[in-house]
Amino acid sequence: MKIEINGQSFLVPPGGVTIMPPKAEFVTDVQEHDVHFYAHLRFDEQNSPEVSIPLVQALNNEWDEYTRTFRHAISRFHAQPWRAEACIWEMLWQLCERSSSA
Repeated sequence: MKIEINGQSFLVPPGGVTIMPPKAEFVTDVQEHDVHFYAHLRFDEQNSPEVSIPLVQALNNEWDEYTRTFRHAISRFHAQPWRAEACIWEMLWQLCERSSSA
């Protein structure tokens, strides 16, 4: 999958994840066979953490675990939205930690 975020082009590898910054302008080139999941989060700009995270990461062997966790969070959203959001936030923190240890 190809994606352009704020004018910068990226190739998202199979088993990859993309993080969109708040208010980013983006265009995707999704092929028919591409599978993707997404979540939209709202930030309190006064209290949002300032961390660095790559816009695109290859998850490789971790893809299946992230997919299961993400699907679980999505399935909980209507019944337990706060729990689903906590799960997504935890995934984001893991991606931050993962990228800083690479």
